[in-house]
Amino acid sequence: MRDWKKSSIRAKVLHQDICLRYRNKVKNELFTLLGNKCVVCGYTGLALQLEHVNNNGREDVKKIGKGFGTSYYSVVIERIKKGSKDYQLMCANHNMEKELERRLIEREKRREEKLKGIKVCPKVLCLK
Repeated sequence: MRDWKKSSIRAKVLHQDICLRYRNKVKNELFTLLGNKCVVCGYTGLALQLEHVNNNGREDVKKIGKGFGTSYYSVVIERIKKGSKDYQLMCANHNMEKELERRLIEREKRREEKLKGIKVCPKVLCLK
């Protein structure tokens, strides 16, 4: 391999390493602000996740942007320092459980909206 390729690969790997260390530093600051444990069970391991109390995570990420994770985490840190209660930490199990419950509720709402205009016969469960 040519020398200039080796040096550019080394520079790229070094840059990725620096970015990853900075991201971990910012993420650790965020998790420390949020108590470093799951709000449900108190779990403190590696499977902690940032959770949006109001279930608006997708919109929040779209609005702020992802970046390498640091820009998003930095904005969340600023919001928490200003007093925001929109974020909490949950272990992966409880976060997924909350998400599945949210999806189930949404599905039921959509089902009810579809059945709004349809009258159901209670005796035979047939459509009139």
